[in-house]
Amino acid sequence: MLELFKKLPQIIPEAYALGDISVKPFKNILVCGMGGSGFPGYLLKDLIDTPVEIAQSYTIPKYVSKDTLAFIISYSGNTEETINMLRRTRKKTKNIVLITSDGKLAKEKEKKVLVPTGMQPRDAIPYLFFPMWFILKQKGIPEVISAVKQINIKEAKSLAAKIKNKIPAVYASYQHKAIAMRWKTQFNEDAKILAISNVYPEMDHNEIESDFKKVFTILLRDQKDHPEIRKEMDLTQRRMHAHNILLKGKSRLAKTFYGIYFGDLTAYYLALLLKKDPYRYEFIEKLKAKLKNG
Repeated sequence: MLELFKKLPQIIPEAYALGDISVKPFKNILVCGMGGSGFPGYLLKDLIDTPVEIAQSYTIPKYVSKDTLAFIISYSGNTEETINMLRRTRKKTKNIVLITSDGKLAKEKEKKVLVPTGMQPRDAIPYLFFPMWFILKQKGIPEVISAVKQINIKEAKSLAAKIKNKIPAVYASYQHKAIAMRWKTQFNEDAKILAISNVYPEMDHNEIESDFKKVFTILLRDQKDHPEIRKEMDLTQRRMHAHNILLKGKSRLAKTFYGIYFGDLTAYYLALLLKKDPYRYEFIEKLKAKLKNG
């Protein structure tokens, strides 16, 4: 994790350049992918105005059509659900881009982005997300690199120590839903603990009634959040004994990746404190094997 983090200023522009692919005009976007390979779709949904749908099953939405641009993402290239979604997508649109490192997807006929092998899918986020950003003619890479360089590793390590032996509950504004989700899934996979994520203002209509004594609450704050959401966070943080993390960066894209990697580092150090191997996935692999063998 640390080696990857240190190389991000080189990895991010390299990943962005891989998206030098032309696509046909489109009215909406479909992103198909599971786990770490599907997560870039949530980032895209948060960051652009074009309608984005994320499919994470064996099927795709019925309204997918010739006006849909589809990104089919599987880092391994062999994910069963994703291959099934590709087959169904072909029947609805020819405007398809595959993003993979190897496997069955790498051998398919559609336009594709081939990314480096040898990584965990969730570590490969720059390679799975930034090619889409290039294809969609989006900018802002220097701002992302600048924001990531502002992350203080010691702060992440200190936060991990505070979370130890508690259930982390991570909240953000609705526009940063994907960042909160990423924190949750990293705590799940790295530290092997249960975690919660939700967004404002929705959480103030249900979760605010919960007992927060056994959880460690984290608020991901953005100074450009809607004024009413900032007010709600101010009013509820005392009840939740919340720890505030300010998302730094000059753009939403930059703030997003600041938040992602601050969370990734925190989860990594929490795993070490709990004496867990952040790259051992015992139950995920057992489930995959059982499904494959029937």
